[in-house]
Amino acid sequence: MNKPTIQEALLRCPYCSAEQQQALYPVVDLVENPSLKLGILTDSLFSVRCCECSNRFSVVHEMLVLDKDASFALLLAPDSSLTEIKEPSEEIRDLGTLRLVTSSDELKEKVILLDAGLDDTTIELCKMYLLMKMERPGYTLLYADHQVGEAQMLFTLFNEKGEMEETIQCSDGLYTQLLKTAKAFSLKQGFFLRIDQSWAFKEIKNSAG
Repeated sequence: MNKPTIQEALLRCPYCSAEQQQALYPVVDLVENPSLKLGILTDSLFSVRCCECSNRFSVVHEMLVLDKDASFALLLAPDSSLTEIKEPSEEIRDLGTLRLVTSSDELKEKVILLDAGLDDTTIELCKMYLLMKMERPGYTLLYADHQVGEAQMLFTLFNEKGEMEETIQCSDGLYTQLLKTAKAFSLKQGFFLRIDQSWAFKEIKNSAG
């Protein structure tokens, strides 16, 4: 097993202003280092404990997450306003799914649903349908889990302030119904694409026009 790529960075604690060296992971290969997946899902890869005051603070940095077995690559680019970024590496460019995310929550969501073999474009259409049905256009949904026995998916609902409110259930039937619609949309190849609720709204609007 290859050692994960580690980069040392000098960080300043937002609580006491103390500086300390911290190991960051700019590239995470989930095939070579599967244990790092838990670090992503629990936010421990982005959590730092200050050596002086012992407070924990978050450091979300640019990160490339690869899973060649599942044929996906995720580029975490915090606070980026871009909707696509070209991938120059042929090895990564040829993977089936390239996605651009801007937060650790979005990164976790993509890892979870792609791990489950779900199509994220269809998931975004499901979110849009659910939010329209609930008449909460300013809210956000994040995929949380798939309950196979119950034949349903679970989403976490966040309000306009980003505060978690409740868990929303969605039947597998809705996913199956919208899968054909999602597959009709063409995606640009060789680019990390931002596939989110804004993308889903734009695609549906364009198809209706």
